[in-house]
Amino acid sequence: MRALFLNSRDGVLSTAPDGRVFAANPAMCAMFRCSEEEICAAGRDRFVDPDDPNLLAALQERRRTGHFHGELTYRRADGTTFRAEDTSDVFLDATGEQRTCTIVRDITARAAEDRARRDRTT
Repeated sequence: MRALFLNSRDGVLSTAPDGRVFAANPAMCAMFRCSEEEICAAGRDRFVDPDDPNLLAALQERRRTGHFHGELTYRRADGTTFRAEDTSDVFLDATGEQRTCTIVRDITARAAEDRARRDRTT
């Protein structure tokens, strides 16, 4: 599992439902453009764009069902934003504490390709 965490091309966060971050893989550090220590110190809320109109519904769905899959806007350490496909699940760890695993895939390039394709057809 550690090798998967370290070598995934997608960003992976290990968090608590309240936003504390316990670990961030190298892909997440590259995406956010900061170190794992900085991500853990700042917490998840520093990197999720609070102005994203999908955020409230995403949090409500995860709270209600224990899962979320959809698109959200994230912020890098420098404040720039990017669209991402987000998959988040709540689970109990070995001590019975609630934890979340969030997988983030930067879809900036895919979104640009979709826009270009739409522009060519109009």
